[in-house]
Amino acid sequence: MHTFKPALALLCVSFLASGCATMSAEDCTGADWQTIGLADGTAGQTLAKADRRANDCAKHGLAMDRNAYDTGRHEGLGRYCVEGNAYQLGERGQSYNGVCVNHNEADFIAAYEKGRELHAFTTAASTASSQLASAESRHKALDTELDKYW
Repeated sequence: MHTFKPALALLCVSFLASGCATMSAEDCTGADWQTIGLADGTAGQTLAKADRRANDCAKHGLAMDRNAYDTGRHEGLGRYCVEGNAYQLGERGQSYNGVCVNHNEADFIAAYEKGRELHAFTTAASTASSQLASAESRHKALDTELDKYW
């Protein structure tokens, strides 16, 4: 029974390592790097994502077209780095990864902060509402307990 442990450990390590990969050899070979960059930019991905993609492809002996990727990512960031999106990110309590430096970041951050303020207010109101409901429930329970003595 103990002979399976090393094999199981190796299988788990292999599975975990493959789960970290973002690009297979097939993905790298047929990649439309501008479209991939566009999708990453539109999602607000940092350059770390591009670096992981490049490293994954390099492991297969392939290279990404960084110029095409950067062109697409720049266009995608133009879509991501808008005030409406910034406000929604803040309102949902999501973080901003600092990717809008070359895309009117000051206005983006201002809208993001307004969204964060709403998120903080909504969170505080929800917490207060929960605490009030809990206090009312406790009050009712204490009233019921006191009624036993009258």
